[in-house]
Amino acid sequence: MELRKLSKLQIRAEVMMVLQNLSVSEDISKIDQTKYLKQLGSIENQDQVIEILARELEKADYTKKQIITFFLINLGTLEQLKDILWGYIKGADSSDELKDFSNIILRELGDNTEPETFLNYLDDPKA
Repeated sequence: MELRKLSKLQIRAEVMMVLQNLSVSEDISKIDQTKYLKQLGSIENQDQVIEILARELEKADYTKKQIITFFLINLGTLEQLKDILWGYIKGADSSDELKDFSNIILRELGDNTEPETFLNYLDDPKA
C-alpha cells in the first residue's frame, strides 16, 4: 500500500471526518472499523495521526472514546502514547473515564505499570 503524503491540516481533516463518520452510527461494523483503520494507516505521517487522535480522546464522549481507543491501539505504539496518556491519568482535571480509557490503551500497548499505581490517580477507584 502506498502511503499518502498529506499536510497537517489535511491529516486533521481526515481524522476528524473518520471520527464523525463512525460516531453517527450506534452499531459500528468490523468492516467499517477496518476500512477506516486502513484509511488512517495509509497516511505517511503516523505521528501526526496519533497525536490528533490522542488529543481528541480528551474531548470525546464515551462512544467516540471507544472509537479513538480502537484506532490508537491499532495504529500507535507505547513509545508514541505513553507520555500523553500518563499525562491524562495523572491530570487532576481529567475525568475517571478518560483515565480508564488511557489505562486500557497503555495496557494493550504493553505498559506493565502495577494496577494499584493507576488506581491511585482515580477520583473514585471503586466506581
